[in-house]
Amino acid sequence: MKVWNMERRFRTTCALALIAMLFVTVPLLMAQASITLTFEGLKDGEPVLNYYNGGTGGNGSGPGPNDGITFGSDAIAGIAISAGGSGNFAGNPSGVTIVTFLSGSGVIMNVPAGFKTGFSFYYASGSNSGTINVYDNVNGAGNILATLSLTPTGSNCNGSIYTYSCWISKGVTFNGTAKSVNFSGVTNGIGFDNITIGSSNPGTSALSITSTSLPGGTVGGAYSAALTAAGGRSPYMWSVVGLPAGLTLNDSTGGISGTPTVASASTISVTVRDSSSPQLSATANLLLSISNGPTIATASLPSGTAGAGYSAMLSASGGRMPYTWSATGLPSGLSLNSSSGVISGTPTTASTYSVPVTVRDSSSPSISATKTFSLMIGSTSTYRLVASQTAIGAITDRPSLTLQFSSPTSAPISATIALSFVGNAAGLPPNYSNPDLQFGSGGKTTIVGIPQGSTTFSLPVNDSIQVGSVAGTVAATLTQTSAQREQHCRSAVQNSRFQEFNFGRGPLRFSTATCCQRARISRA
Repeated sequence: MKVWNMERRFRTTCALALIAMLFVTVPLLMAQASITLTFEGLKDGEPVLNYYNGGTGGNGSGPGPNDGITFGSDAIAGIAISAGGSGNFAGNPSGVTIVTFLSGSGVIMNVPAGFKTGFSFYYASGSNSGTINVYDNVNGAGNILATLSLTPTGSNCNGSIYTYSCWISKGVTFNGTAKSVNFSGVTNGIGFDNITIGSSNPGTSALSITSTSLPGGTVGGAYSAALTAAGGRSPYMWSVVGLPAGLTLNDSTGGISGTPTVASASTISVTVRDSSSPQLSATANLLLSISNGPTIATASLPSGTAGAGYSAMLSASGGRMPYTWSATGLPSGLSLNSSSGVISGTPTTASTYSVPVTVRDSSSPSISATKTFSLMIGSTSTYRLVASQTAIGAITDRPSLTLQFSSPTSAPISATIALSFVGNAAGLPPNYSNPDLQFGSGGKTTIVGIPQGSTTFSLPVNDSIQVGSVAGTVAATLTQTSAQREQHCRSAVQNSRFQEFNFGRGPLRFSTATCCQRARISRA
C-alpha cells in the first residue's frame, strides 16, 4: 500500500541515495528555538521545496513561513482522502497534511543556519522500515550526529480503513549543530508529520477551528455540514451548545446533520479537543440559520388573449435562494423561465387552463412548494348592439337591446350602457336632452353583467327604451368597466359602440346594422 495514491512508477531500492537539493541563504542560527513543520497550507501532491524558507511549494502554494528550511524535490505533501486529497492515511498528529518521498530511497531536509539539542517527528509506516540520519553539514554531508531507526508501525489503527493510521513519535538528542537530515526507507511507504527541529519531543501546532461559517438550512429539509479544525493532534473530539431542534453533532467527525423542525437564527458554540497530553482545545461561535421552506407568494395569474403577447412573474419567499421554477399545463405558446419565474410568450388557443406551478429552493436536498393557478386565455371577439324590433309604429313601442358576440366571451364582463339624444325638431333649445328618454328601469344609464361564455346577452324587459315623442337621434353607448375586455370593431371612442335611433314624423323604422355601423330608427 502507498501513503500517497498516485499512479506512477517508483524505484524500489533502499539505498541511501541523495536527491538534488535547493540551497538558500538563511539569516539566523536556530540555536535553541524549536520549530514544528505540519505541512498544512500545501496542496495535495505538491513538492515542499522552499515553502518553509519563506518561498513557495512546487505548485505555487505560499509564501510559507520563513524558517530557513528547504526540502529535496521528492518531498511531497499529501492530503488525507477524508479531506478530499489522495493520501491513504488518518489519525496524523495535526491537520490533514503530511509529507512523504515518492522516488529514490530518501530525501534531504536542509537547515543551513543549523539547529541544536534535538530532532523529532511522528511517522506512520505500515509494514515498512526506515532510517533517519542527522548530519552536521548540508546535503547529508559531514559527520552523522544522530541516527534513528524506524520500525513498522502497523496499519488500520483505531478501526481506521486507512493503512497509514498508526502514528508513533520519534526523537533524539545530539551534541553539536545539525544542518541536514536524510529521511530514507521504502519509497512512498512512510509518512511524516510534525517534524520538529530543536527538540527531541515532536511539537504540535496550535489547535484551531477552521470552519468560519455554516450553511443555512430549511425546516423539514435534510441538513448536513462538517466542522473542521487544524493543528493539535488528531483525532479530534467535538462538542456543541445551542444546535437548532432536530439537528445532532457527531462528536468524532464534527458532522452536523438531521432535519430542522423550527425556524431560527442561532449562534452555536463549537468546541474541539485534540489527542495531545495535555489536551488542547479551541472554541468558536458560528451562526446557523434555519428558515421555513419556500412558499409561492403569487396570488393569481393575469388573464391573457390568444394571439397577444403575455408576461407574468411568479414570486416566492422562504427556503434557500436561488429558486428553481417549473410548471405543467401551460397554454401552447407560453413557457416558464426556470430561473426568473417569468411566464411569457404568445398563447395560441383560448381556454381556461389549470396550471400547477412548483418552486424548489437551494437546500440539499431541495425543498419544494406547489400551487395550482387558473389561467384564462380569451379569444379575439367582436360584438354589436341589435334592436329588438325592425319597425316602430307608435311612440308607445319599447325597443330593447341585445348584445351579439362573434365568439363566446372568455371572462365575465361588466359594462355600462348610456343613452344620449340629439333633437331634430325646430325650436328645441341647445343641448336638449329629452327628459322622456330613459330605460324602463329609470335613468339614461344601466349596468349590465355578462357571464363568461356568452354569445348573446339581452337587456331585461324592464330595461326597454322609452324614446319619447320629440324627433331626433338617440345613441346607445356601451362602455366596458371590467378588467377583462373583448376586442371590438374600430371606433373613435375606444371600448365604446353606438346604436342610434333616428325618428321624426311618421312611423318609426329601424334598419339593422353590421358591427361598427349605426343602426337607425327613423320616423318618415
